[in-house]
Amino acid sequence: MSEMQRIIGLAFFFSIGVLLIILSCAIESNWWSLFVVLTYAVAPIPNIICSNLSYNDGFDDSSSNEVGFFFTSIFIVTGFGIPAVLTHIGVITHFSASLSIIGGLMVYGTIIGYRYFFSRGNDYDYI
Repeated sequence: MSEMQRIIGLAFFFSIGVLLIILSCAIESNWWSLFVVLTYAVAPIPNIICSNLSYNDGFDDSSSNEVGFFFTSIFIVTGFGIPAVLTHIGVITHFSASLSIIGGLMVYGTIIGYRYFFSRGNDYDYI
C-alpha cells in the first residue's frame, strides 16, 4: 500500500468522524456536544511537549514521555466523557451522544493510524 493510499484512507476516516460529530449536533439543533472537538485539538499537545523534553535530556525512555502519555489519556477520556455527562444530565439525547462517541472513535483511530503508518522508521516512537 502506497503512502498516498494511506493518507487518503486516513483522511476519509477522519472526515467521516468529524461529520458524525457535526451531525450529532445538527440533527437536534443542540451544539453542546461540539465541545468534544476541543479535546481533539488539545490531546496531542502534552505528547509534543514531553517528547521534545525527553529528546533534550539524552535518554531514550524518559519519564517525561510517560507524563505526556498520562495527560494525553486524560484528554482522550474527557473526549468520551463529555457526551456521557451531557446525556446523563439531559442536555443531549442518547442518539446524539452515540454519534459523538462513534465519531470520536474514528478521529482517535485516525490519529493512531497516522502514528502507526508514518512513524515506523523510528524505533523510539510509541503508538
